[in-house]
Amino acid sequence: MCERYLMLAFLSTLIILLTACHKTSTEVNKMMDALNLNLISTNDNLLTSMEPTFDIDYSVPLEKSRFLFEPIFSDSMVLQANAVIKFHGSHDTDGKIALMFNGQTYYSEVTTNQLFSFYIGYYTHGGPYEMTLYTKTSKYVFKDIMIGEVYLMSGQSNMAITMSQILNSANSAYTQKIKQDIDDIDKEKIRFITVGILGSSEPLNKFQTHQTYPWEVLSSDNALNVSATAFYFAQEILNQYDIPVGIIISAVGATYTNTWIPKVDAIGMDSTYVKNISDADTPSQYYNGMIAPLKHMIFRGVIWYQGEGQDVKYEENVTKLIHGWRREFSNPNLKFLIVGLPRFDFDLPNTQESWFQVRKQQQRLANIEGVTYSVNIDLGILSSQTNDPIHPYDKDLIGKRAAHAFMDAFYEAPGIWTSPRLIYAGYLDGKLILKFSNVGEGIYLTDKKTGFEVSSDGIRFSYAEPKLVDHETIELNARLDNVQAIRYGYSYSFQEVFGSNGQPGSLSELVCVFNSGHYPLDQFLIYT
Repeated sequence: MCERYLMLAFLSTLIILLTACHKTSTEVNKMMDALNLNLISTNDNLLTSMEPTFDIDYSVPLEKSRFLFEPIFSDSMVLQANAVIKFHGSHDTDGKIALMFNGQTYYSEVTTNQLFSFYIGYYTHGGPYEMTLYTKTSKYVFKDIMIGEVYLMSGQSNMAITMSQILNSANSAYTQKIKQDIDDIDKEKIRFITVGILGSSEPLNKFQTHQTYPWEVLSSDNALNVSATAFYFAQEILNQYDIPVGIIISAVGATYTNTWIPKVDAIGMDSTYVKNISDADTPSQYYNGMIAPLKHMIFRGVIWYQGEGQDVKYEENVTKLIHGWRREFSNPNLKFLIVGLPRFDFDLPNTQESWFQVRKQQQRLANIEGVTYSVNIDLGILSSQTNDPIHPYDKDLIGKRAAHAFMDAFYEAPGIWTSPRLIYAGYLDGKLILKFSNVGEGIYLTDKKTGFEVSSDGIRFSYAEPKLVDHETIELNARLDNVQAIRYGYSYSFQEVFGSNGQPGSLSELVCVFNSGHYPLDQFLIYT
């Protein structure tokens, strides 16, 4: 029976992946038009002059040892499209310097402290290109540069966990799928950097020696060492747009939100999660060591996956992180995607309540301008079916849904890319009715009609069976005369559906409402 449920879950995943990949050429063109109009307008007034300040001698020798760059500037790098990009480094002598890229030449100065910088842009998606820097006596050439969409992938262990790690915890069917995904990833357009773990008491201006290495092209040879969530997120952006994708992965397992908040924003923070003075709990440690060195980069957005077990003041703390990073990156429009927590069935009922409260706060974070949220309430792996339940191996859908939610919110992608939304709950003609928007061709119910509960006092809840009325409406059989509260996506056990022990065959069976895009209705608690 257990294997049957696992196979059904696997087949459902394949159906979702195949359905979402089918697009007409008109849809693709509309998506690209919207994307190319999506400018990042920071530092427009700082564009470096293209007025010549010296005669370039193209025959000067290639002397890379005379230049020094951060690992974020290397062969195979991805630079953010439709943005003004700061490109900086150092040279062993001061004087004039020029940068040639994509048919344009910019002129600047190497200062007396041997530093130089350029602000270049805007460039549309494409590549590969070369970039050459010239001084009067030497030159440096970068090769295989792409212009694309660049994302900062950050958070705790579920962002850091690699393709190799999910392979080790997956069942046999999923193992084969993950291996096939790795074999199929040899596409030149996805590049990545993984930032090495380092905490610091003060913000760092650059990465430490051997902390971070240059850009790599994602391939089947190196994919095992890449964040699984980042892998599937980047793969889906590429699949949908066929443009270069850059991912910088900067994540540390078992870290509280406060460790990622800039120091000025962490002053006076509530001490709820600052109780064990250690590297993992010291405020701003990982912002200082792993985010601050990136603050001159331009990203399209941040994908944030963190929050397990941190239900107290999670919303307040992540809000500080968002505003702090936007300020430090000098990008008030920096986009954020919050990855909604999937299910986790260990240590119930504490986990049940804690995860529900974190998701509730994640939903509210999406009310901040430029912030959105992906729904994963039907995902997660039963603890009886994996050796690592807090790190579910179904990262393919987690990464894919994050990409879809980002596309929907910030790329104006046409179609249904996110979950149905509850817009009405109450009595109509004596019936308890729920109505939804963002349903596409309509909502549907799965065979296991689970997830809905009602209460007459807001404290004690009982199962309510849903019935589909039309493409956007559900009626609940409340079995109560005076329903005061309705909740969905909370409980992990339904004897009315699963029999005497109330246990599902998979965590996906704990919810039942999806729209035509196969996105699940998110959890809610409302009072009628």
